[in-house]
Amino acid sequence: MMEIVFFDQLNEREDALNLKDFIDVRFRSDSSDALERRINRIAGEDNISAVVRNDNKTVAAFIGSTNTWSGLKTIFSNGILISKSIDEKEWNKYLNPLLDKCIKNAKELEYKKFLIETDENNTYLKSLLSGLNEIHRRVLLNYSVSKADLLENTKGAIKKIERHDFKITKGDVNNLKPYIGFMDTRPGWLSSNASMNDKAGDVLITVRTSFDTISAIAVFNPETGIISRIATSPLSRLHGFASALLEYIAEHSKTDKLIIVDINRKNVDADEFLKKRGFAPSTVKDEVAFEL
Repeated sequence: MMEIVFFDQLNEREDALNLKDFIDVRFRSDSSDALERRINRIAGEDNISAVVRNDNKTVAAFIGSTNTWSGLKTIFSNGILISKSIDEKEWNKYLNPLLDKCIKNAKELEYKKFLIETDENNTYLKSLLSGLNEIHRRVLLNYSVSKADLLENTKGAIKKIERHDFKITKGDVNNLKPYIGFMDTRPGWLSSNASMNDKAGDVLITVRTSFDTISAIAVFNPETGIISRIATSPLSRLHGFASALLEYIAEHSKTDKLIIVDINRKNVDADEFLKKRGFAPSTVKDEVAFEL
């Protein structure tokens, strides 16, 4: 017997949803290690995330979280998961009713938008969501670099800015609002803040000048090597502060590869900056918003 159960109705969520047994249909072409990094960060909210149970076994799941895309109450899809035991020909049998119920529930809760990231040209997901009205689409890139190459390409960054008396210190990663006016590589400053926190292992580092002014910030995860944000105060650009932060990240990360996520493909300045430091595009994603 098949049933759809929201997280707040589950008795034991961990037993119902063992993430390692699932495929995220948004990014089927991801390597297994990239998929594991993403799934490990998934956090579902009780009243909008749900699972499909078939004979008391979870076979599919929608993992959602509240977002504020364009200032409107939005559901962001952290994952659309299907059990590895289910043949691809059977995916629609479980995912169609799951998404229908989750979207109906979202409308009742007065969510206005549905936001999702997928592999570029994911025809399966496009078909799955064809009943929704698409209102926005843009292409985001992930860039990667080896730790050795990043260190080589940022070598001496601190020396270049020695005329500035500054230090790199840690800040409160759970509160990024003070830096909202900084020029950031990543779109969606407000809506993406909630995904960065110390519980997930993220660290905020800042460049403080001699006047105790914060000129640049970065958020990274030492365990995964993921750089979620790097941003500079508009008056402090082109002084090498961002390079100094990247050098610090390379020195303090525990992985051999570093990944900076969610750069708008139209962001020419970010592309040029990252490539000069050894980064290269590694993943291409569609960000799509639908009207509910």
